[in-house]
Amino acid sequence: SSENAASPWSSGSNMLTPRTDFTGAALDGKIYIIGGFDDEDETTDIMEVYDASEDRWEKAASLPEPLDHAAAASYDNKLYVVGGHYADREPSEHLFIYDPSTNKWQEGPPVPRAKGALTANFINGILYAVGGVEESGVSHSNWAYDPRNQVWTEKSPMPTAREHLASAVVNGKLYVIGGRVGGWENNLSTNEMYDPETDSWTTLEPMPSK
Repeated sequence: SSENAASPWSSGSNMLTPRTDFTGAALDGKIYIIGGFDDEDETTDIMEVYDASEDRWEKAASLPEPLDHAAAASYDNKLYVVGGHYADREPSEHLFIYDPSTNKWQEGPPVPRAKGALTANFINGILYAVGGVEESGVSHSNWAYDPRNQVWTEKSPMPTAREHLASAVVNGKLYVIGGRVGGWENNLSTNEMYDPETDSWTTLEPMPSK
């Protein structure tokens, strides 16, 4: 019976440091968990790496500064962390780039608008940093970074300004889903798709719940 069926879930090793509101990305078969709030609700610079094949965590080089609510994405054997919030809740403009071969961080050109609680993904070698909270409030801005010439370019803004949003890349397009405006009581079911080839957005079927 279904009650006796094996669960598709299993428990792995716990993170070394309890945290919330971190960011993370996969790179070369490992999962990197970066920054966030620790168990004392303090913003941290900790980065830990999970090797799923060995079910093992280890510490890696800390972020250059403590950040929570940043966004991370991987490309060309490097990890890119953009934006986030400082401990004083101000948004960050920094772009930090991590090279696992040297276990070192370097700083890239800052995103033109400091932002936290954003989302970020690479499409065809370009990093898109979308939405979040800026000094002026909840944002719909869409900034693209090209690592080859190290230049940020402003792209067509997302139709719906939102923060704490999620995104994924499918077939070369960016799907940005959910999020909120002004607190958890204002959650959104919004689903919008960005096509970098046409620099345009399409509104799609929203999530069933928000």
